[in-house]
Amino acid sequence: MPTTITDIIKPAYIAAYMEAVFPDILPFVGTGAAQMDFEITGKGGDFITVPSFVADKVRAEKNDGTKSPTIGKIQSYRDVAGISRRKRVRGVEDAAKDALGRDQYDAVNNAIAASEARYWAEELQYAAVSVAKGVFDATAGALKDSLLLPKGKTEGATVQPITTNLLIDAAALMGDNLFGIVGYVMHSKVWADFAKENQARIVAPSNSPLVFFDGKPIIVSDLVGKRGSGKYTIYQTYLIRPGAFWFGVDPNPEYFYEVQAEYPREILTSTFSIVTHIRGVKWAVQTTNPQNPDLETPANWAQCTVEGTSDKIDSKLIGIACLETNATGSV
Repeated sequence: MPTTITDIIKPAYIAAYMEAVFPDILPFVGTGAAQMDFEITGKGGDFITVPSFVADKVRAEKNDGTKSPTIGKIQSYRDVAGISRRKRVRGVEDAAKDALGRDQYDAVNNAIAASEARYWAEELQYAAVSVAKGVFDATAGALKDSLLLPKGKTEGATVQPITTNLLIDAAALMGDNLFGIVGYVMHSKVWADFAKENQARIVAPSNSPLVFFDGKPIIVSDLVGKRGSGKYTIYQTYLIRPGAFWFGVDPNPEYFYEVQAEYPREILTSTFSIVTHIRGVKWAVQTTNPQNPDLETPANWAQCTVEGTSDKIDSKLIGIACLETNATGSV
């Protein structure tokens, strides 16, 4: 008869549960902004190559048998990401087990699975925003010269809140791929300005954590990049195309257990390997097991180059752009 939490939990069940619910509880996946892989190989400290190809822009040739064809090749680029090993340590007291029901082992397992899924979904989202902050750093970010529209004002100038026109200008940085945008990520103060300007075009379903602008979801997150202070705080807003992010998760979470008899309580440690990555921007250093501060460091990222050359890939292949503005609600 099970007597400890580790006797009750079933890691394989928890992994399957997370795979099933992530699209519903992780907006980046549910909106299509991120592609998710539940079968990454390797553990924290390893690197992984995200499969990526360059769009074939060579036009078709005339086919009438009069000349030999020009032999081209399918080009790829090496998109390297670091695998992060992370852990969650929680104490489970006897009182908590009593509340869950000592004899209701399936219910306990379901509750732990739900808690784990939501926790790791949030961790993935935090890490994804950390990557965006790193590559769009206004001073040294890998994408600052190609996909960043800096409109935020510093002290002494008139502040510039977000507008629909500015959002369109930022989308134009993606060239003729701009119409594929599937959603936006913006700070709550920026969202307030945007909602006031676009009240007739905003829909906020009561059963959804997202709001929608012209049918496209807006993820409101106060984790987005920002700098400055007061009314001159500059906030980043991200415009995202399908699959711009690539998330990888370990299909085999691990659980470790110890007893602290003096409380009494059981200590449950779950470990999980994750990858959060923007396609087209590679991990450019040998730092292993990157945590969020590492992901936010601009020097750790570089725009990918076409395999076998030093040519940067076309920035239009990178499915994210960034707009910087102020917010009227900042004081």
